[in-house]
Amino acid sequence: GEAGGGLLYREGTLDDLEQLTDLSLEAFPDDAVGMDWVRLTVDREGYLKQHREDVRLGLERRLKKGSPKYAILVASDPQTSTLVAMVELGVLPCPVPMSRRPSPEQPYLVNLAVRPNFRRRGVG
Repeated sequence: GEAGGGLLYREGTLDDLEQLTDLSLEAFPDDAVGMDWVRLTVDREGYLKQHREDVRLGLERRLKKGSPKYAILVASDPQTSTLVAMVELGVLPCPVPMSRRPSPEQPYLVNLAVRPNFRRRGVG
């Protein structure tokens, strides 16, 4: 539903895949640089194209899995339908050793991404 700042908050879907990919790449530009700087230097265009495809395939795989232990939440501008923020939520095995483990699974919030021109507005 609509909330703070006039944005629409909802669960992300496969229909959002291209925008989710673009948003993720825009919010985390250094991820591509840090992975393989040699290849990035030699074939920048090819490397960035492959990085985009890797990000897209990862998002697609997680969305298609349809796990009740995973969701992507998005914020969109209702006037333009542009996604301005996203967050992935999941329940994963707890990394703490069994003897000290509070529970077998823990909630995780990952990939909180907000477009630069929407940051510092409480969207995240």
